[in-house]
Amino acid sequence: MPSIPRLIVLKLGGKARLPAAETVELPFDPPVQTASADTVLAGKRLFARYCSVCHGSGAVGGGVTPDLRRSGLLGDAAAWASVVRDGALTERGMVSFRAVVDAAGAGALRAYVTGEAHYARSQQQAVGAGGSAGTR
Repeated sequence: MPSIPRLIVLKLGGKARLPAAETVELPFDPPVQTASADTVLAGKRLFARYCSVCHGSGAVGGGVTPDLRRSGLLGDAAAWASVVRDGALTERGMVSFRAVVDAAGAGALRAYVTGEAHYARSQQQAVGAGGSAGTR
């Protein structure tokens, strides 16, 4: 569920309830995976070290942070790098990792998340077709 900023004021004995949060689930629409298995593995290692604490294992999101497998930025390497390395979303809480992730590392992270998105989409399609989701 995305973080929805709200100002909540409490009143003793109050009976009001918050309205249900509206959620929009973006599709899994990853680009074609063109990276080597070695690059994906390097991205997985970088993700585990620097990204998973906020974005969760497998890039699924952490409730407040987005599910990166559904990110529209996966299709644009330059836009991805602008977030990871250049701090394009600093005002929204995503810091720059330029000090620890070089350009190749940003590409490897993108490759890893792209792979996770492909896996998630395949699992979603299997369940939708009456099958069952597999395990890794």
